[in-house]
Amino acid sequence: MQEFNPYPKSKQLGHQKEKDTPKFKLQKPRKKRKPKVNKNIEMFHNRRIPHWKKRGEVNRKTANDTLRYYGEACAMCGNHNYALHHIMHKGYGIGGRGVWRNLVPLCELHHTGAEGVHKIKTFDQFWKDKHQKTFGPHYYKDAWDLWMEGHIENPTEELFEKFMKLEEERCQTSIG
Repeated sequence: MQEFNPYPKSKQLGHQKEKDTPKFKLQKPRKKRKPKVNKNIEMFHNRRIPHWKKRGEVNRKTANDTLRYYGEACAMCGNHNYALHHIMHKGYGIGGRGVWRNLVPLCELHHTGAEGVHKIKTFDQFWKDKHQKTFGPHYYKDAWDLWMEGHIENPTEELFEKFMKLEEERCQTSIG
């Protein structure tokens, strides 16, 4: 007995054409890429200045120094739920740095609330004037700013603190 095959093999796969030879894509030689160069690097006297975002950050030591000066509560009402506020706002071109003399602990109401420094400009100006009278006109600057302005010889922590202490003493003698 013969098998029943209604279509011959050639017609069963009639919708497929004979396969062509596979086409291989020729790989082009890769071009050597130049390394990306960060064009936002600021240089001063052949020294690389840290980025302004990095200089505005508050590390743990700075936060502890601020809390040692003000206490661990809101500087206005004494609430123990606080956030550190930059008195001179950080940002490109503004120059507020993450130094403890530029920070003040404020509760949510006095920081971002209806009675806060971010809503009431006179309240914000109050803190700027207070810190300028207490710490001098350079209260919001860091060692790099003072070095670039020519106030200190090198941007070291020791020279920075020495300069700021002299500024505080100068402010105290002019008030008293």
